[in-house]
Amino acid sequence: MFELVPTTVPQARAIGSDQQHLKLQLGDGTNTIDAIGFSMGTALPAIQASPTDVTLVGELSENTWNGQTKPQIMVKDIAVTGTQVIDARTQHLSAHLFQAPGVYLFFHQRLLKKVEQYLGSQAQAVWVGDTKMDLTAVTANQAVFIVDCPDTLADMTQVLSTIALDQLTLYLYRQESVYLTGMPNRAQFAKLFQFTAAHHDVDIHHQLTLVAKHLHIERNLLIFMIQVFFEVGFVKINDGVMNGVSNPAKADLHHAPSYQLREQQIVAEETLLYSKSAALQVWVKNQAAVKN
Repeated sequence: MFELVPTTVPQARAIGSDQQHLKLQLGDGTNTIDAIGFSMGTALPAIQASPTDVTLVGELSENTWNGQTKPQIMVKDIAVTGTQVIDARTQHLSAHLFQAPGVYLFFHQRLLKKVEQYLGSQAQAVWVGDTKMDLTAVTANQAVFIVDCPDTLADMTQVLSTIALDQLTLYLYRQESVYLTGMPNRAQFAKLFQFTAAHHDVDIHHQLTLVAKHLHIERNLLIFMIQVFFEVGFVKINDGVMNGVSNPAKADLHHAPSYQLREQQIVAEETLLYSKSAALQVWVKNQAAVKN
């Protein structure tokens, strides 16, 4: 019997009628060998979450299948070390996601207030922006859940560099994807500029949907564009009524705070929401405080 620390576990699956056994492929970057562990199926999620942090004890055996005999490791014990990063990304939040004991981190306070009714008796909700909350008080033996997608990668890195982690579950919920919508193009901004010059006293609280249809611009994208125009002084908005500014000073839209934030949101979503699971886990583990 010997201890084996593979470089990675490229394949892991549960087998058996009740999925109670483990079938693994262990690798060192060049070669692979099969392994099987009986009554170890419950370890599958942890192995899949941290395939480079697996240590096992076993003995060498043989497996014959269809007349071919191959070496195989009979696993006697298995452990996953370091931080376990569990990819549980979701587009829907429901009560069952908040029942496990642990700390649930929210980047957006509005979302926290919306779902706090779901929190189980041993679930602690924390808004990352709460200056009264000391994230260093989160201990490594507490399960941590990141509920929503941050607006910037810097926000995510700040959290990961502050808290101690043994197990991190990522929901990374985002109600509407900025990445998929993208940035408005020059023609769309020009169309809005022409509209604001030609139309006065536009009630954007009640007429926004009509304006969006008229301009053939998606409603939420139009909201963003109007905010950019407001920030650079192209429009004025009083009590929800928008008017274009006559002969506004030239301005670079890229310098508007909302424009710069949206650029960061797109990068954050690309990295955190639309990356493959393995790449996401590597990114998270490479952040300063995720100690393996």
